[in-house]
Amino acid sequence: PAAKRHDFKNACMGITTVLKRRRDTRSVATICGEQAVDNIFVAPAHVRALIDAADGPGPRALPDGVSVYVGEMRVEAVQALSAEIHVTYGATEVGPISEARCPGTDPADETLGPPVAGVRVEAVDESDRPLPQGEVGRFRIRTPALAAGYLDDEALSAASFRDGWF
Repeated sequence: PAAKRHDFKNACMGITTVLKRRRDTRSVATICGEQAVDNIFVAPAHVRALIDAADGPGPRALPDGVSVYVGEMRVEAVQALSAEIHVTYGATEVGPISEARCPGTDPADETLGPPVAGVRVEAVDESDRPLPQGEVGRFRIRTPALAAGYLDDEALSAASFRDGWF
């Protein structure tokens, strides 16, 4: 579902989406070059496959100017794939939550970034009371993309979705 929303949003914005067929033996780097792709959005498992397929030190596996949206493995992705790395954080239950551009390989650059438009994130205690800045708690998220609950699992839905928050 998230990929379909992403593709729909791209189509509405006039952005071309290139899909790689399962039986296509060309590498993602080759397809990016042939189709003049300037952004790819992939899950961490696919980033791992791209990094593993890279030929080690030397030129990056993707053409210059290609931005890669990744979660984990940012440092490896910068070294093996592209200098333009974006970390996107989200969940199936709420959709995209935050995004940050992470230049370079310095661990100090690691960030989830600020919430995307329309998303509210709060730190709360065990009773769902908001905590002051700097206090340790758990996050809860409110977004227009919030799911209503889990299909056929009322107990888990009640525990996870409360008062319009996840």
